[in-house]
Amino acid sequence: MIKHIPNMLTLCNLFCGCIAISLCFNGSFNALITGSYFIFAAAIFDFFDGFAARLLKAHSAIGKQLDSLADMVTFGVAPSFFIFQLLNFALHKNGGSNIMVYMSFLIAVFSCLRLAKFNIDDSQSTHFIGVPTPINGMMLVAFPSLYMMFYNTPTFELASSHMFLLALTVISSLMLVAPIKMIALKFTDFSIKNNLMRYILIFISLIVLMRYQVAGLTIVYMLYVVISIINNFIEKK
Repeated sequence: MIKHIPNMLTLCNLFCGCIAISLCFNGSFNALITGSYFIFAAAIFDFFDGFAARLLKAHSAIGKQLDSLADMVTFGVAPSFFIFQLLNFALHKNGGSNIMVYMSFLIAVFSCLRLAKFNIDDSQSTHFIGVPTPINGMMLVAFPSLYMMFYNTPTFELASSHMFLLALTVISSLMLVAPIKMIALKFTDFSIKNNLMRYILIFISLIVLMRYQVAGLTIVYMLYVVISIINNFIEKK
């Protein structure tokens, strides 16, 4: 039973992702916010399945495949439906072609491509190439909470426009497969010297999440990209 604990955590990730998708069909803004919390819970399960596999020495071929399949649903398909609904709201308010809403599924397409590439790339054991699917997915589903925080402000008007959402969809999709080396929170040791940028990322992210909760995931995403680029520059120097 012990060797199946990581797989059970992975399936909990998938279960939360499915609930989040079902909430998207509710058609209400509050349902999307509730769904974002399920995605956040799924991310916790996603972190601990890998942690449990290393701790229990329970790595398996099926575990790797389960992890990618669960991530595809939770952090690929679910965020697509979140953006689909946000685009629906934006187009209903501002006008525009309804066909634009289907652009949201680029997120699922590029997430699938990113996960497939990861599964056959053994070089990504200590770092990632492109933004990981869970980080991308969490950033996207945080937007309903971000809207509530900045409601009736210039920030809300900009971020809730259909043009912004379309640009966000395209850019976030491309970042999934961008040839940029990204930090992975995989520690070979816990020394500050070898993990300084990881500790900085974790420390600042915790402060942001305590202050802004789920809405803060949008800031964490930007921090992650910026700190990864700085880390690449330091390593080259």
